[in-house]
Amino acid sequence: WSRAGLISVNGRTAILLSLIPLFIWLAVRNGNYGLDDIKAFSYSLGQIAALVGTAMFATTFILTLRLKKMEDYFGGLDKLYTFHHKMGAVSFILLLFHPLLLLVKFLPQQVKLAASFLIPGAQWAYNFGIIALALMIILLVMTFFIRMKYQNWKISHKLMGIVYMIAIFHFFFVTTDISRFPVLKYYMI
Repeated sequence: WSRAGLISVNGRTAILLSLIPLFIWLAVRNGNYGLDDIKAFSYSLGQIAALVGTAMFATTFILTLRLKKMEDYFGGLDKLYTFHHKMGAVSFILLLFHPLLLLVKFLPQQVKLAASFLIPGAQWAYNFGIIALALMIILLVMTFFIRMKYQNWKISHKLMGIVYMIAIFHFFFVTTDISRFPVLKYYMI
């Protein structure tokens, strides 16, 4: 990717930090990756999309701290923010596909259960994920498609912190590999 100009050498560190949950997931799953059939495979991809997407989302916050050493590391604030933008886009795509990949496991037999990944219901653990994703979509649509004054744009970006906190409630309260494997939980924290 770096030869094609998509990722700078310095961006590799941020990407590696975002991929660590994938490596942990592979290790703790001990060969049980859900390769048995398309539904299990899709579910595993949904889990991976959530882990890597969330780690990337967190990394985008770190990239915006405006630390001089980080700015120097990337070769300037403009390059740092360009990378932040690209990483945020990939994070969003992964998080967008997370529920879609999960619900495949329940189709076509359990349509109501599949819908619970997209429509709020009685289980707040899932509702937090739905709310976080909906707010993220709204804020990113505002960011990319509505011309705003800088102050308003900055506020919309600061609201992403609230989105992230709601997402944290989701992945800590839902029963997943994060709750089953402490090493994964501690890395995500």
